Amino acid sequence: MCMYNKGTVILCFLVIGLLCKIYHVHFQNMLRFELNTKVLLSYTNIIFFLNVSL
Repeated sequence: MCMYNKGTVILCFLVIGLLCKIYHVHFQNMLRFELNTKVLLSYTNIIFFLNVSL
């Protein structure tokens, strides 16, 4: 059981690291195309709309 838990923790860290790497590359690409402000604005609008509707 202890080995299984350690394996699960390592797997979680690997998945989180992979997601962070993908997000970092994606964010760099957005900065390169200078679309980050538009994307951030649309995301905040969507989040605000969801909060209001819920």
